[in-house]
Amino acid sequence: QPMHAIALTAWDSRQMKKYRSKKGVDKMIVNKFSEILGKRKMKISDVHDATGISRPTLTALYYDKSKGIKFDTLDKLCRYLRIQPGDILERKGD
Repeated sequence: QPMHAIALTAWDSRQMKKYRSKKGVDKMIVNKFSEILGKRKMKISDVHDATGISRPTLTALYYDKSKGIKFDTLDKLCRYLRIQPGDILERKGD
């Protein structure tokens, strides 16, 4: 194996453990979508109606069940909520 592949594998084995969504395991990226909606007393249906983002996508984000987010979805959320991507997603850890 090339040297860079070995280094990546070593990184994966240490860091990806933090990425799992099992109870008691810290995530490296924290989704604050539900916190933002809660502070503004907004509903998922409000965001859906205004942005056209599907309810299943918004529900998965709200309950922190999504494995990722598309850039266009993030852009629509940021435009509608008048925030920056870093306000929704926060990196935790080292």
